[in-house]
Amino acid sequence: TGLHVLQRAVHTSGTPLGQVFPLDQIRSDTHITPCFGAAADNRLSSANSIHFAQSFFLNKYFDKDFFYAIT
Repeated sequence: TGLHVLQRAVHTSGTPLGQVFPLDQIRSDTHITPCFGAAADNRLSSANSIHFAQSFFLNKYFDKDFFYAIT
């Protein structure tokens, strides 16, 4: 697809690894789509897919400026 794949970072115990970023450090919004594989998980909906999916496609074609910034 030519899209970057983002995966959740986890500790060796399996707990999610993450940080809270100050708003002044955010440079752009993004468009991500869950990687479904051969079949989509039945639990996924538009409201919860960010919580259940383990990997996502980063849509670099979302915005012209975003495209040039990451390519």
